[in-house]
Amino acid sequence: MTDAEYRFQAVVTDKAGRQSTTPAVMVTVDGSAPVPGTVAMRTGSDTGASPSDAVTNVATPAFRVTGAGDTGSGIWKVQLRGSAVGGGTLSDVGSPVLLATDGGYDLSTPSSLADGVYDISAKVFDVAGNDASTPTIPIRVDTTAPVPGILTLGDTYGVSFSDGLVSVATPQFTLTGMSDAGSGLASAQLEVDGVISGSTVALGNAAFYSLSAASLTSGTYSVRARVTDIAGNSETTPAVTVKVDLLPPAPGSLEVVDANGNPAASPVLPSRTVPLKLSAATDTFGIDSAVAQFSTDSGVTWSGGTAFVGSEPRTAMISSAPTGTFMVRGLVTDNAGLTAATNPVTVVVDLDAPTVTAVTTTASGSKKAGDTVAITVTFSEPVTSTGVSQLQLETGSTDRDATCPTVTVSSTLTCTYTVVNGDVTAHLDYVSTGALTGTMTDAAGNPAVLTLPALGQSGLSTQQTIVIDTTAPTVSGVATSVIPGTYGIGAVIPIEVGFTEPVVVDTSGGIPRLTVATGGAGRTVNYASGSGTATLTFRYTVTRGDSSTGLDVLGTGALALNGATVRDAAGNDAVLTLVPTGSLSAAGAVAVDTTVPTVTSVTTTAA
Repeated sequence: MTDAEYRFQAVVTDKAGRQSTTPAVMVTVDGSAPVPGTVAMRTGSDTGASPSDAVTNVATPAFRVTGAGDTGSGIWKVQLRGSAVGGGTLSDVGSPVLLATDGGYDLSTPSSLADGVYDISAKVFDVAGNDASTPTIPIRVDTTAPVPGILTLGDTYGVSFSDGLVSVATPQFTLTGMSDAGSGLASAQLEVDGVISGSTVALGNAAFYSLSAASLTSGTYSVRARVTDIAGNSETTPAVTVKVDLLPPAPGSLEVVDANGNPAASPVLPSRTVPLKLSAATDTFGIDSAVAQFSTDSGVTWSGGTAFVGSEPRTAMISSAPTGTFMVRGLVTDNAGLTAATNPVTVVVDLDAPTVTAVTTTASGSKKAGDTVAITVTFSEPVTSTGVSQLQLETGSTDRDATCPTVTVSSTLTCTYTVVNGDVTAHLDYVSTGALTGTMTDAAGNPAVLTLPALGQSGLSTQQTIVIDTTAPTVSGVATSVIPGTYGIGAVIPIEVGFTEPVVVDTSGGIPRLTVATGGAGRTVNYASGSGTATLTFRYTVTRGDSSTGLDVLGTGALALNGATVRDAAGNDAVLTLVPTGSLSAAGAVAVDTTVPTVTSVTTTAA
């Protein structure tokens, strides 16, 4: 019979020929096998890299048969069957499934499968007992995690290749030594402090792979690589500690110091050896090194690399610094290789000793005892003196010292000379080129060379003429220029008082007077002329009652100032004591006769 549904009845006939029919029986003739469909691992069990690669890390994977059908008697049951690859005949696995769910049949393995590759099929039975098997599919069961290998920091930017310190936000790592004996390696990805970071890297047969973390901030991190096989098993490498340093060090401060390590009083130094101190240089991950550099072009370029030594504070000694003005700085490198520089410090290396360039004064003219003369000593650069300095001057039989008070950072030294009675010179100057004594240094500490300009070549002697005169002018004589003879009433007789040097008469307070002996108390004669010369002239007018057979002054004290002053150019007051009486008449007798002649008698010689 062909496959179809048949209706069967039995017709019963008795001997009398009567018939009756049994109830009909429906019979389906089904000699055709069902359509088995296909079997595949269920989505939840297929844990492999691909959702349909039939690789799983589930020891009891589940399967689903779809597309099974039977147009005859219908599906009765579906039985899962399997065997190890190359293991021979398929065997039933678990219990058959009788009912379809959502158009398919869900099958499972009742017990765990060992890791390995299996052939899986499903046998579909129809109600008539016909059966057919799905195509066999291979599956891999892999429940063993891969060997994750070793993770190392692939590129280090620190000063050491083993310090785990980098100066980039996305450090690179190298993964080596990973393997998987089951489904094979699939991928690797970094975990930073337990959190996935960076991109997933597909693994193959290479000996090593590079992995990069996502951007990190400065800090310390624990980094692992999670290695996953195709079945979805994963394992992490041992942790690698990574220190990310994106911040340069705090360079601290730089200063020039003295031999004791204390801040130098001045950044001006007398040698090319520059001692430096670096303080408070810090960094979270430590300082590797610091060097001292100098610049002679205002910081455009930097030279040198003298290392700072010691701990906090660090010290360095630049031994061959340039001369003149330049800048120094400290360049600090942290353990990540990042650098930062201190603020620059200006330094002056001055190897030249200051010298005297000029000795000058603004004073001029003649000076007497008690007068002062300010003398300026000029240096080639500012100096600072210690204690009082002295400038020895040529002042006659006894040389005098001009006193020079202490100066601080000054190019000039002012020395004061006070004229002492007895000092004398026609042209004030110092005694020799070594006349200046004292201790003076420039800002660098170079002792000043105190040698003065050659005698006669300084401003003291070439620009001004200073006469030191402490000798008072005295009267050298009294004379008259009139012809010897007798003079009467109304006659004017000039009387000249001579001095040992020119004198100046100041009549603002009075007029000098000279008393001449003319009988009785004498006659007072006023000064007339001669200021600025060595001779003062007094004009005596003969008056009635005057009488002298030999005109002369009235004693050695006959010359009086009368409120006036008579001084030499230096200001010394003249000594007015006259020479002994008689000097006026010594050159020729000058008589004064104001007596009117009278007739004393009348006589005759006639007889």
